[in-house]
Amino acid sequence: MAWSTSRRHARLPRNWHTIQPFILGRDPMCQLRLEGCTHISTEVDHAGNDDDHHLHMLRGVCHECHVKRTAQQSAAGRGLKARRPTEAHPNRT
Repeated sequence: MAWSTSRRHARLPRNWHTIQPFILGRDPMCQLRLEGCTHISTEVDHAGNDDDHHLHMLRGVCHECHVKRTAQQSAAGRGLKARRPTEAHPNRT
């Protein structure tokens, strides 16, 4: 789904166009630092509730870490656990 048609975009505050550059300036390096990430922040992540736009609840993150975190949250929301290795079929040796 394109960002411009996202329902999420409609829930952002009217002054998001000023909040986003402020957060990216405040947090120039990715704040998630997943798997030792040292990338530059290019996106803004909500540290808690997605509708809490207070500055202390927002952080700059890189695209890669943001995608990983969103996938983790999505899986948790659906009640999925981390995938476990597939076991060999009992009739195969």
